Amino acid sequence: MGGGKENGGETDGMTLAIYGAGGMGGEFLTLAEAINAKENRWEEIVFLDDAGKDVEFLGHRMYTMEQLQDQYAPGELEVTISVGEPIIRAKMADRAEAAGYSLATMVYPRPGGIPYGVVLEPGATIMTPMVGLGSFAHLGKNVLMQGYSSVGHGTYLGDNTNVSCFVQISGGCKIGKNVFFGIQSVVKEGITIGDNAIIGMCAPVFRDVPENYTVFHAVSKMVPHEPGTRALGGNYN
Repeated sequence: MGGGKENGGETDGMTLAIYGAGGMGGEFLTLAEAINAKENRWEEIVFLDDAGKDVEFLGHRMYTMEQLQDQYAPGELEVTISVGEPIIRAKMADRAEAAGYSLATMVYPRPGGIPYGVVLEPGATIMTPMVGLGSFAHLGKNVLMQGYSSVGHGTYLGDNTNVSCFVQISGGCKIGKNVFFGIQSVVKEGITIGDNAIIGMCAPVFRDVPENYTVFHAVSKMVPHEPGTRALGGNYN
């Protein structure tokens, strides 16, 4: 077992492995660099990818899981999951933990910090300062909250849930595991959503959703219009 950086010696600080070398991996790198600028939390940042076709991504070393285990002991490295699909997030988190690595809880530096009573379990990730957190909200393991989303006071988000950009979840809700919220979906207060549910883009949720159900935006449809029709009414002459 190696000792962190490939310089033949031990490292004093932790290493962060960003699991997933895709577009979201770049966003997680930005998040990690912002955290490091304030906290100096990791001495090194690397990428972890199952495909393992390249040796670098965005200027950082990339490993397969087997290569990572050859280089870093469990106590030297923690992992963050840079994939949005909840079922894939769950599988990747399980694989990282089976290898002995812990999940990194990551919060973009926020003015005023975290509101009173908020619980963030291992692997919970808040991508930008523009994420609303109500007091006593509880984010389960490996939950991902993306930019301009919000979760109300006392709401529980189950493990591996992905809250996409501009999603608004009201207070007092209970959200199951592996739930996906599409962009701009909204959830009324006090709603329960079961495990593995999918909430479609722009979908309003006004009643409880059973597990393994998909909610679509009920009024989304297309109709033809005459050439030159103006968006705000009237026609061009």
